[in-house]
Amino acid sequence: MRLITKNKKIASRIIEGKAFVVTPFDSTLHMFNPLATRIWQLLDKENRIEEIVKKICQEYEVDEKIARRDVNELINKLEKKKIIEVTDPERRNEISKHG
Repeated sequence: MRLITKNKKIASRIIEGKAFVVTPFDSTLHMFNPLATRIWQLLDKENRIEEIVKKICQEYEVDEKIARRDVNELINKLEKKKIIEVTDPERRNEISKHG
């Protein structure tokens, strides 16, 4: 189970339904499309991919497979850009048990 958190070093605002995110380490402004903006909003309350996928399926009336693909694609992009942090507590516990 992967947990997602917003990077606390970034700044963001929702303006006219679009999320604008500034990454200070590279001075870049990122503008999100409507789906990415909704996922960004959901990250304020949900931090598990499964819950985000479920909400997207309900709100956009989209197939779970498509929602999962889109959510994972965005999460991977945001993680690469260091806008979010993704952790796997189960894996961390597994490592600490053996390490």
